[in-house]
Amino acid sequence: MNTGPFANLIFEFDKNWRVHAPDLAMSIRDDELDLWENHPLKGEMACLCSGRSASLPFFRNNEPVIWCTLAPDNDSLRQAVGSLNAWVIPSFGGTTDEDGYVHPDAARGALASLIKTAAPEGYFRWRCPRENFSEVIEKLRLFRSLESIRPRRSRAPRPSLYELRARFATALLVGDRDRAEEIIQLLDSLQLETAVNTQFMRIRLWYHFREFDKIRFHPDLPHLLDQTVPAKVRFWIDEALGNVERPSIPSTQAAEISVSSPVSPPLETPSLDSAQTSGDWVEWFAHVKQGNREGAEVFIQERPSETTLDIPFSAVSKLAECIEDLYLDETVRSREHGIILEGIANLLQEFVLEPQFPRPALGSVYFALLQLWSSLHAGISGQEHGSVLLELASAVLRLNRDQKAVCDLLEAWWKARPVPSQLPYVLDAIELLDRETTDQEATANLWLSAANTILRSRDLLSPSDKELWRRTGMHLGFSEADIAQYLPPEVVAAHEDLLSAANLSHIAIVCLREQQANEAAKAIRERTNARVTTVTSENASGETKLALNADVVLFVWMASTHAVFRAFDNYERKRFCYVQGTGASSIVRTLERWVMANYSCLNA
Repeated sequence: MNTGPFANLIFEFDKNWRVHAPDLAMSIRDDELDLWENHPLKGEMACLCSGRSASLPFFRNNEPVIWCTLAPDNDSLRQAVGSLNAWVIPSFGGTTDEDGYVHPDAARGALASLIKTAAPEGYFRWRCPRENFSEVIEKLRLFRSLESIRPRRSRAPRPSLYELRARFATALLVGDRDRAEEIIQLLDSLQLETAVNTQFMRIRLWYHFREFDKIRFHPDLPHLLDQTVPAKVRFWIDEALGNVERPSIPSTQAAEISVSSPVSPPLETPSLDSAQTSGDWVEWFAHVKQGNREGAEVFIQERPSETTLDIPFSAVSKLAECIEDLYLDETVRSREHGIILEGIANLLQEFVLEPQFPRPALGSVYFALLQLWSSLHAGISGQEHGSVLLELASAVLRLNRDQKAVCDLLEAWWKARPVPSQLPYVLDAIELLDRETTDQEATANLWLSAANTILRSRDLLSPSDKELWRRTGMHLGFSEADIAQYLPPEVVAAHEDLLSAANLSHIAIVCLREQQANEAAKAIRERTNARVTTVTSENASGETKLALNADVVLFVWMASTHAVFRAFDNYERKRFCYVQGTGASSIVRTLERWVMANYSCLNA
């Protein structure tokens, strides 16, 4: 079997085994591990080399055998320790004061540095008496044998209603329309939500993306209008039908709050500070802290769509304090996890999707939200959660707040789940740090950390992604030789550029972040002969009129305004792409995905 990046680690353990346990000795040639069929550690070696958790013994004269349980991430390590507790500990082995979870920075010695290649987030150390070694080996072998024949899980774990509501709100926050639609369909298929409530969610989705025709011609609309519906849902329907006169769209229209059930009679709210009002988010935090889930839900349902961010400094401080308290209180976060996910996703719509973002007066709120969002989603996140994290990080950095803390949070987010699907997040994070910070070392280290994952999974990357990673490395100061260790020249080979082959003549980018828009436009011009128009204003302008004639519009949802969005009401939606991130890389990747999905039509 191929040892991949673990050859040196196995070689070091093998040196110890050859001296103290010759039966465990093995042969490694050209990164290939040669084991006989009944080797005592064959199952552990197979798991290690395939990037899964494994336990390896280390001997010291006549002392108890020290075992190192390695895993690629924290979740896998916890699962591995759980299995040890079921099969080995405490009957055949256990831990001393020197054992337990070992943080990677606490490990010392040459072997410890090699262990980091297999367990970058730390490992679990335990030991067994010499006389129990054979029993431990047998238990591990039996465990691996049973694991190999265990039927695969036929379906994914069933998500909770709260979790799906939170995902829906987050999808709207980042402009991922397709994902929001999928979540509604999932709620229907799992029957977690009532039919009327999923109808409300669909209306909210269509209103959010100004697909008013779908509301006007909805077959169940007459039936819905005959019922008592939540005030916000009635407002969305009335505006779609043209029954609401609105000379302008408030900057915080995107603060629509998730409606999960018809509005109930107001509950008696807890006693709050006299400076607070019933619409203040501090009230929601009070409900959560007290375990009043019904009150927290009613707050979200009845929260006005048209809210103001012109709040006094004392209220800002109180809100930041509430967010920080929730971040520090792991007991409350664990107990009320579902309602917190939904509420924070809705709160972010109000504070992030507005043209004045980031507001200097709200710097403490943004930083507290950044910490809380990271604690809620790190290691279990989707790409949409990473986009939100980066947007909050961008706000904090642009307001010149705690640069090191932000760098550490972005790196920790990646290390909590360093898998290929998270590589787009890392690329956007590198771009953000390069643009907004002076810490070149942290930015370069993040590229190197991701490069190890690229090395193991480079076949999963598209040619354009490989070239993008290579260019980013060059920009950060890495030499061609350094980059070639992870992306050899033959891997980043010449290929037909999909964007060039699409023969687009005009591409428009709508984004308030002028620097990112211009960087994306430059990258697109280098790969196509297309004219690229950038729209960076808060209101419809001459640039917007030009964009209306483009072959495709790349609309950066979290860095645009509804005033500009309304200018595209009549633009063909098949050629209108919602960009979920705000960096140049996100914009270019969105265009690539659109071209790939429509390539046959473009070249017909």
